[in-house]
Amino acid sequence: MPACVSRCGRRQRGVALIVLLALLSFVLIGALLSFTGKTDDSIERGKLTEAALAQAKLALIDYASSVYLGNIPCAAPGNNCPRPGDLPCPDLNNSGTADAVPACDATGRRIGRLPWRTLGLPDLRDGYGERLWYAVSANFKYNTRTACMGVAGTGCLNSDTPGTITIRDNRGNVVYDAGTAPPTGVVAVVFAPGVALTRQGAGAAQDRSCLRGGVPDAACDPTLGGNYACSGTGAGIPPDYFQTALCNPVNYLDTVDASVIATLPAPQDNASLSEPVLPNGNGLISGPIVDGSGNTIVNDRFVVITVGEIRPAIEQRVAREVLSCLKQYAAQSGGRYPWTAKPDDYTDFTDQSGTRFGRVPDSFANTNSDNALMLANWPASGCNISPDSGWWLNWKELVFMAVAQGFDPVAGVVGCPTCLFINPPAFSNKGIAVIVAGHALSGQAHGPASFPNSPLSNYLEASNVAGASPLTQSPATSSFDDVVVFR
Repeated sequence: MPACVSRCGRRQRGVALIVLLALLSFVLIGALLSFTGKTDDSIERGKLTEAALAQAKLALIDYASSVYLGNIPCAAPGNNCPRPGDLPCPDLNNSGTADAVPACDATGRRIGRLPWRTLGLPDLRDGYGERLWYAVSANFKYNTRTACMGVAGTGCLNSDTPGTITIRDNRGNVVYDAGTAPPTGVVAVVFAPGVALTRQGAGAAQDRSCLRGGVPDAACDPTLGGNYACSGTGAGIPPDYFQTALCNPVNYLDTVDASVIATLPAPQDNASLSEPVLPNGNGLISGPIVDGSGNTIVNDRFVVITVGEIRPAIEQRVAREVLSCLKQYAAQSGGRYPWTAKPDDYTDFTDQSGTRFGRVPDSFANTNSDNALMLANWPASGCNISPDSGWWLNWKELVFMAVAQGFDPVAGVVGCPTCLFINPPAFSNKGIAVIVAGHALSGQAHGPASFPNSPLSNYLEASNVAGASPLTQSPATSSFDDVVVFR
C-alpha cells in the first residue's frame, strides 16, 4: 500500500503540474494575442467560419456520391435523370432549398446561397452570423443535366469531367485554372461572406436589408410578416430574387481589380460567375485583400471542391452500383455471373461467350444460350444499369468486370478454388470484381481519341491491364487510379 500511495501522490503532483502549465500557457497566449491585436473574438469567429465551410464541403461531396438513382429507365439521355456526381443548384431566394425552376443552366443562376436544407444540413453561418454562399460548375449541376447522348460523349459526367471554375489566391495567383489544357478548374465553391464592406468600384456599402427598390420586401421583412425569403419567381438573368438586397450576391461577395493587384488581367468578381475562364477572364478570388490605404476590400473566405476530391467518391458509387446489379443477377442465375463484353471496344456491349474479363454487357443473350438457367437481361427490379438508363451512359466506357472461372456460366460446380485474387492486401476466393477506370493519366486516351485501337493500357494500370487474376487495388497516385470492388 505505501508504494501505491507514493505512486498515486506522484501522479497527482504530475497532473497538478500539467494543469498549472496549461493555465500559464493560456495566460501567455492571451497576453500575446492582446499584444498583437488579435482578439479572442476574431479567433472564435475564424473557427466558426472554418467549421461551417468544412461541414458544407463534406455535405456536398456526400450529396454527389449518394444521389438517389431510382430504377426508372431514362429513355431520353439529355433529360433530368439523376447521375452520380450531381450537385444541387444554389438557393437563390434565401429559403434554404435549391432553386431548380427555372433551371440553373445560366451562370447567373449558378451562384447563390448554399442550399442547406437540400443538403440536410443545419442552418450554417460564418463567424459573423451570415449564411454561406455557393457556386457550382456547369459540368456538375444537377438541373438541367448536360446531354450525355451516347458512350464517350462530350456532355457526359464521369471520371474525365473537368471543373469549370477558376480560382485565384489573395495575391492574384491562379491556383486552379479552368482555361488551361487540360483544365484544372474546380467543381464548386462555398463562400463565407464576412461583414459588409464598401465594394470596390461601387462606392456604396453592401446592403444586406430586405429593401427592394428602396421599399421593404414583404416576403422578406419580418416586421411585415416575411421570413427573410426574397420575392420573385426566379425568372430572368440575373433572377428577379436579386432585386431584394438580401438576395443579391453583390451585397455579400466582393471584387478587386488591377488598381490593387497589378497582375490581374481583369476584375475578379466573386458575385459574378464566369466559366470556363480564358486566360484573360474573370475568376473567383480569396480574401483577405486590402487596398493601398489599408482598407479591406475582399473579406470573402471560401473552400473549393476539386475534381480530385469528388472523383473517388463518385467512382466508388458507380462501382458499387454495378456490383449490386451483378449480385442480384447471380442471385437469380444459380449463383453464376454472366460473360463479359469485349474489353477493348467500347462500341460493342454484347456479352461474348467464354469472355470473363471486359466491359459490362447491355444484355446476356450468349450467356443465356450457354446456360438457359441464367437471365438474358438485367433483373427487372432493383438494378438501374440497363441500356436506356441515362446515368449509365455517362460511365459504361470506363467500367470493367472480371468473373472468376469458378462462377462463370459453364463452370461445373459453382465456387472456388478457381477464383479471383486481389492485391494488396491479399484477398482470395472472390467470384466477381468491378473496376472503374479513373481519369485518363499521362499517356492514356479515353473516348474517341482511343478508338478504334483502345487497349486496356489506355484505361487500366498495374496488373489490371492483363485483365486477369491477380487484380490490383491501391490508393490513387499519378500512375494508378483504378477503383476496384469485389465479392
